Amino acid sequence: MPKVEELPGLLEARKLFAYGKQTDYFDHPNCVAFVRKGDEKHAGCIVIMSNSEEGYKEIELGKEHADSVYTDFLKNRHEEIYTDKDGKAVFTVNSGSVSIWVKKQTP
Repeated sequence: MPKVEELPGLLEARKLFAYGKQTDYFDHPNCVAFVRKGDEKHAGCIVIMSNSEEGYKEIELGKEHADSVYTDFLKNRHEEIYTDKDGKAVFTVNSGSVSIWVKKQTP
């Protein structure tokens, strides 16, 4: 079995962000996502993965996440994603890849 280069990052993300209620987005055969809402001590995350072409999911995080900025924890995507006034945004993933979108920390 080949080495999974992203495994350390995936394990770190799980430790830091995999808390709270989970919502699944299984509406496409090759691109799936799930949202972990976080809890009182941990931020949540948006995980999106594709086993085919580049993909995306429109995800509603709720008004408590309005006007927020998200970055890919795994650094597979380099853009920043901005939620709208309702906490909605389109999250992306590269072809045959995974991205873990987390709220950007403000200094």
